[in-house]
Amino acid sequence: MNDYLVECCANSIQSAMQGELGGANRIELCINLEVGGLTPSREDIATLIGIINIPVRILIRPKDGNFIYTEPEILQVISDIQFCKRLRCEGVVIGALNKNG
Repeated sequence: MNDYLVECCANSIQSAMQGELGGANRIELCINLEVGGLTPSREDIATLIGIINIPVRILIRPKDGNFIYTEPEILQVISDIQFCKRLRCEGVVIGALNKNG
C-alpha cells in the first residue's frame, strides 16, 4: 500500500476515470470548477460509484458565490448528504458559514 494520498478533483465521470488510471487514490467529484465547484448530479454520483474502484467523496455545494445558505439550500445539502450516504460514498466535502463568517 502507498504511503501517500493522491486525490483527483474531478469535474466529470470521465475525468474521475482518468484520475484513477493516472494513479489517484481517491476522487473528489464536483461540477463547475470555474465557480469553485458545485454538487454533481445524482445520476453522475450513482454512475461513478458503480464503476470506479477507489474511494469517492462528493462536493456538496448547492450554489456558487458565498457559503451562506438559505433554509431551502440547507435542506438540499442535507438531502444530498443522505443520498451520498445511501450510495456508500466514502464521504462528502462541505463548506458553510454563518452571516458573521
